Amino acid sequence: MRLRADGITGVKMKKAKIYFESFGHYHVDRCDAVDLLQDEILLESIAIAASESTYKWVREVESPHPNKTLFNVNRDDVSSFKICCLICADLIKSKADFVFIPGYHRVYWVVLALLAKAMSIKTILMLDSTIDDKKRSAFSEFVKSILLKSYQSAFVGGTKTIEYLKKLKFNGPIIDGFDAVDNDYFSSKRERKGSKFICISRLEEVKNVSGILDAYSIYCKGRDNPRPLHIIGDGSLRKDLELQIKSLKLDNIVIMKGKLNRTEIKEEMNDSVALILFSNSEPWGLVVNESLSAGIPVITTDRVGSSCDLVFEGLTGSVIRHNDIESLAQEISRYDEMSSAAWKYMSNQCVKTIDNYSLAKWVDKFVRICMNA
Repeated sequence: MRLRADGITGVKMKKAKIYFESFGHYHVDRCDAVDLLQDEILLESIAIAASESTYKWVREVESPHPNKTLFNVNRDDVSSFKICCLICADLIKSKADFVFIPGYHRVYWVVLALLAKAMSIKTILMLDSTIDDKKRSAFSEFVKSILLKSYQSAFVGGTKTIEYLKKLKFNGPIIDGFDAVDNDYFSSKRERKGSKFICISRLEEVKNVSGILDAYSIYCKGRDNPRPLHIIGDGSLRKDLELQIKSLKLDNIVIMKGKLNRTEIKEEMNDSVALILFSNSEPWGLVVNESLSAGIPVITTDRVGSSCDLVFEGLTGSVIRHNDIESLAQEISRYDEMSSAAWKYMSNQCVKTIDNYSLAKWVDKFVRICMNA
């Protein structure tokens, strides 16, 4: 028998702490999988706050996994000093063997990493940043290379993040595959090509949804029955995008669905030809995982982190140059006109490819990175 949180005695398990800004279903799914699929490491997860402004994660279901939220407010309403004090106290009490920290972009994560190093706790960086996801200065990159010395290893999204860490002279072990979702939840055996295109995105400038509308306008010209486009998500640009839809006379073909939950998104995917993710900057793009799990090819850009690892021409989708409106319009037309047999072949390839980013493989890599940290 092993020593678990319930006090059953036996061989003592190693203990890991994993920290997040807030809990979303992605985080909960991964932590639940750790509890279910392995018995070498006891994991406890900690969220700084109940919500945060950028991603607005929604925790749709409760989890049996041991977890704790430190502040039951939006993260922006809590000072970094208070966060520092509480997470450091939490780590000191935990007697953890491993600690997973989501980046170095906030002072409290840097402080936590330094404390873990001082306590001889093996510290693992969780990261999906890439060299081209934002403008970078030589000074900030130098500072990052210094901060990275507090981490023994890294659990990252994929190829682009590995390249970025190597550029920053990170010398520890790096394991990819961090950005996994519950593939089984979205899995669907597709027997036919869907009827519409979908875009699932925050409605912010970096996502370039306005570029999708411009491309869709080109695609629709001269077509008697263009496929509808459903835009799923919300954000500060919603009103501007609604005005653009009217200006381009796409009112009858483009539908703004707003923010949907996972069940509703799954239903939208089940009748889709392809997902369009036209971001000018995207460290990874978990919606790509979800789309491939559902057997839906993806049209995306070279600025999306997952494009190197998940999107392959003629197999799982298409990668075009960012902000290339004409190329996007051509790809939309190509998928619209694609034969059912060709589309079904791609759909099957989507499901096969995303199996490499399953929760089971995430757990295997989680255990491996702990043991090799």
